[in-house]
Amino acid sequence: MDFITRFACKFLHKKSLLSIAPAVGKPLAVDKVTQDRTRPSTARVKVLLELLDKHPKRVRINIVDTISGRLVEHYQQIIYDNLPKFCTCCKHQGHDVKSCRWTIGKSNEEAAPIVEVEGSCNLDKLEGESRDYLNAKRAG
Repeated sequence: MDFITRFACKFLHKKSLLSIAPAVGKPLAVDKVTQDRTRPSTARVKVLLELLDKHPKRVRINIVDTISGRLVEHYQQIIYDNLPKFCTCCKHQGHDVKSCRWTIGKSNEEAAPIVEVEGSCNLDKLEGESRDYLNAKRAG
């Protein structure tokens, strides 16, 4: 029996799961199937997430091996179920930044015009921020 298998049953206890879950968000409840231990291959915890925060893909768990007495690090993968799309641009749920109407409309209006520069070496045309930088450099 390997090390993780010996400790897997301890991770399925409600107290253990609720102590690991704050690494992801605010724990609300443990799934009934997980509490009853009818599916020991997975553990599900209902967690309140802040949609603006980054969501970790894995959590580090430090385990003390009772046989050898050494501290072992285990990285547990996290899978999010039914994570809603959230737009960080307009702060609305249901779509992401790529499909946000506000940013699509704004990007079409703010298309940078091409500016011709006289006397530049190998730079005939500049766009957007490059143009602003060159104008600022000329002015000051």
